[in-house]
Amino acid sequence: MSAYAADKPVELHSYIHASVPYGSGSFKELFINVYDADLWTDAPHWSWDTVFALALNYHLDIDGKEISDKSVELIDALQPLSDTETDNYTKQLSKIFPDIKDGDEITALYIPKDALYFYRNGKPIGTIHDLTFARRLLSIWFSERTSTPDLRRQLLSLPAS
Repeated sequence: MSAYAADKPVELHSYIHASVPYGSGSFKELFINVYDADLWTDAPHWSWDTVFALALNYHLDIDGKEISDKSVELIDALQPLSDTETDNYTKQLSKIFPDIKDGDEITALYIPKDALYFYRNGKPIGTIHDLTFARRLLSIWFSERTSTPDLRRQLLSLPAS
């Protein structure tokens, strides 16, 4: 677990009753802490079949287009996308992800059989209704083949290997 202690994002209070995150970790690139991440759920074990949220608390300014492009690149690395999917996903994400400032929080609330809802600092910024796309996006953090296995382990509260 990270030393970072999270407060539950206000937008989750109607959906998730847990008072502490299920798991927490940090994403670092070149020794720079890019964001702290918290997984919120009421489930005893994380699952695609239960409501959960991923909250990212940023420590850098990042261009929204850079987030969109990198997200599609990471999705494609996990499961190759067609040109149509790449274009579609890039367009949808570019409408959702704003430019990020140090201190911003982006929360993705996944509701099975419904949608993936996005919030910036507690305010709605977009929704993905295509659940295949939603799961592909969240797989950046939760797939066994993620490019950040230590962060996945921390978020899912898995034992160190």
